[in-house]
Amino acid sequence: MSAHDAVNTANLDSARRAGWPELTGTPAQIGWAATIRAARMREFNGAESPVSETTDAARAALRGVLLEVTNASDWIDTQSHAYWHLVLLVTKRSTEEIAVLGAL
Repeated sequence: MSAHDAVNTANLDSARRAGWPELTGTPAQIGWAATIRAARMREFNGAESPVSETTDAARAALRGVLLEVTNASDWIDTQSHAYWHLVLLVTKRSTEEIAVLGAL
């Protein structure tokens, strides 16, 4: 097992223990996406997060939206995008829902 595989496996295990939804895709995509998702969720929870000054309810709602994204390729394809661009791309929300998220 490579070092990357070990990191991916650890992130998959952590996600399962946290109760996060399972990702879908090839085994390689799922491992890679689990690591990307874990990093993005750490960013989301950090002090430098774009949502760090929003209400707890708004943060919880947005966290739930992010965790609804279970297609591994969505996480992989958006890994280098700016934070809010990532949110909009991976959630694929309607215009009305995006407007609500922007108001949070």
